[in-house]
Amino acid sequence: MDRQGTLRGRPAVSSDRAYNCSVLVRLTEKGQVTIPKQVRESLGLRTGDEVEFVADASGGYRLRKVLRPPERPGRAIARRAGRRRAGRRRVITAVDLPVLLDVLVPDAEHGGESEGRLARATEAGALVISPTVVAELGAYFNREIELKVFLRDTGLKLVPFGLTSLHQAGQTWKAYLRKAGGPPNGRPQQVMADFLVGAHAMAHAERLLTRDRGFYRSYFPKLKLAP
Repeated sequence: MDRQGTLRGRPAVSSDRAYNCSVLVRLTEKGQVTIPKQVRESLGLRTGDEVEFVADASGGYRLRKVLRPPERPGRAIARRAGRRRAGRRRVITAVDLPVLLDVLVPDAEHGGESEGRLARATEAGALVISPTVVAELGAYFNREIELKVFLRDTGLKLVPFGLTSLHQAGQTWKAYLRKAGGPPNGRPQQVMADFLVGAHAMAHAERLLTRDRGFYRSYFPKLKLAP
């Protein structure tokens, strides 16, 4: 399912469509038949796909491809991560929004890369997420329950801000504005949310999983970035 609750990918193609030809196949002693190539191509069948025979009103049967909904993004991450190694010290990793969007948005440019990085971070220990990132994620789910399921499936724990992290975000923001000579045209190039994410990771995690490595290296030099 995609985030709107609809099936992604091509729709099912079945023999509901009317064809002006028939294909003859021979039944083996074991009751098996080989689906001809032209039928497989017409139905979009590949190795491992499932088909079903559907009875119609005339007493005959129609062949139809079975469509399975794609695995939820969070489930895929958990499956790839597998079980954590026993006796290994758990590392707490905060996760930034772009990495999560890579997993959520279909055909994202960095989708495979980010899914792999999330899986490795899950294997290494715990994943935490700031209220800022959760709020930004909320724009991509129509219902709260869908967001809740995604956080559960990915193992992301929402950790509230503390006064320390909020103060650090404000101080780092102020330093950024001073270094930049004030917001250009009255509008800063970096938004406050970026500083909140960095300060939250500094206070509540041991490292940050992000794609914006240059920014966080510049303004949060003591913050370790996950590979």
